[in-house]
Amino acid sequence: MPASTPTTSTSTAPTTTTLPPPSVEKTDYYLVESNAGACLNLAAYILSKQKNFDSSLIAARIGLDPQPLDLSDISSRRWLTAGIWPDNIDAIVQLDNAIDGVQKRAKDEAAFIQLAACPPEKAAAFI
Repeated sequence: MPASTPTTSTSTAPTTTTLPPPSVEKTDYYLVESNAGACLNLAAYILSKQKNFDSSLIAARIGLDPQPLDLSDISSRRWLTAGIWPDNIDAIVQLDNAIDGVQKRAKDEAAFIQLAACPPEKAAAFI
């Protein structure tokens, strides 16, 4: 009787491993606006709530402008209002509400919006 040789079975079928679902981590975003003026665009969601927008993901709002406007200065407010037709009272009221909302939030949170004097040609370095 011939000697038998042991056989080993090797499987070439791929093994599947179930991985846990990826963890959802909070990702911080920075909003940067070039030629920001008074940075009102960086806070637009305050007055007009956006659907499916989570403002807690925003870590910083940074406005860059060669000559930033100071919302606490009446001449800056007048400058912004000058861009609205005088008979468009609704738009003037909306602008005043936006300015007041941004000022209140900035008073409550010192780092709410950072506005820096920056020439447009250097703004790209911040983005």
